[in-house]
Amino acid sequence: FLVLMALCSGAAYAYLHYYKVPLYETSASILIKDESKGVDDSKAMESFKLLTTKKIVDNEIEVLRSSSLLDTVVRNLNLYVELYEKDRFVDRSAYESSPITVIAKNPDALGETVAVPFSFNKKGNTVIINNKQYPLNSWVNTVYGELQFKPNPYQSTDTDLPLYFTLAHPSNVTNVLAGELSVAPTSKLSTVIYLSLVSQSAKRSENILNKLLEVYNKSSLEAKNAMAANTLTFIVGRLQAMGKELGQIEKKIQTFKSNRNAIDIGMQGRLFMENVSNNDQKLGSINMQLAILNQVERYVT
Repeated sequence: FLVLMALCSGAAYAYLHYYKVPLYETSASILIKDESKGVDDSKAMESFKLLTTKKIVDNEIEVLRSSSLLDTVVRNLNLYVELYEKDRFVDRSAYESSPITVIAKNPDALGETVAVPFSFNKKGNTVIINNKQYPLNSWVNTVYGELQFKPNPYQSTDTDLPLYFTLAHPSNVTNVLAGELSVAPTSKLSTVIYLSLVSQSAKRSENILNKLLEVYNKSSLEAKNAMAANTLTFIVGRLQAMGKELGQIEKKIQTFKSNRNAIDIGMQGRLFMENVSNNDQKLGSINMQLAILNQVERYVT
């Protein structure tokens, strides 16, 4: 039994150390104001909001899972490129250990690419692929498409293992990400949505969730802005139409009065007094100018 326990312990250690890739779960939560579940603004607060959009938790879950948002995340984070360390037994993610990252100029033209081995020359700041050197921060033509190699901003460790990268079409990566992402409410009556993602790199999952929430908030803001713009266009159009209608009505009233010699004594009196006041102001201004000119004439003579 002692020998069997030792063998099992050694086999378990070897499996966990060499064959089992560690996975990390990253989570985030977001609060949704769902009036159907008791979370709603008071009437006093609603009076200050001219444009309000009601949200439902189930609908927002589908929005967070939507292909459009996930596709934006994939393209912004360049997830169509995967970096790996090639170990003797199992390959591991090099998201935080690779010295460089890869960006494609036209991701839609990418196809499924097998592992592309590469190495990095620190002295020359060049990437070596198939015995060819490529500089950093410049678009270069390769057999895999027009790519750009940039320093990895998420590198936290160094590695001596061989490195390689793979390329995939963004739509395929979006479908994979949709299957890995978990989006669900914390409970049936809760308005908090819980998001979780399991990956070999905790930093990669964290970046994905942060970018997803950023894109989600931006899309909500754009929807509100579009609603406000449409509402403003409608109001301006109605005001212009009403202004034309009022102008036509005023013309009809004036025509009616002129045809029937209808005179508003009060209005005529106010107009007369306004004309008198304007004439007095102009006369005072002219007298002041004459006085100034007289002073200048006396000074000159």
